[in-house]
Amino acid sequence: MEFNYERNPTAVTIYGKSVEIPTKTAYFVQETRRIAAEIVKAPDAVTAAEATLEGIRLYLGDEFVNEHFGDDAGVTDAGSLDTDEIGALWVFLNRASAKVTEEVLKKYAPAETSH
Repeated sequence: MEFNYERNPTAVTIYGKSVEIPTKTAYFVQETRRIAAEIVKAPDAVTAAEATLEGIRLYLGDEFVNEHFGDDAGVTDAGSLDTDEIGALWVFLNRASAKVTEEVLKKYAPAETSH
């Protein structure tokens, strides 16, 4: 049996732009878990929206977030964010990342042998 890991970048299209799903480093996983917990525990919708935007920023970066959800998009504060839109994008990004993990595990899992 032999193991040679090769990461193949995975891209998704968001608002017509191809973006790469980040590598699941320990830091990245830790941050997505922390942000998900903040969203669930948020005392109000604005706080949840801010946390959701932080999660989107983790995946897509400041430039993307500013372009689509910041001053460039006419959004002046978290209270004016479309919670359906950012919630759907957050779920989409997490599912795309999970799919990458599933594909990696499928590719590198050793074949089962019968005893």
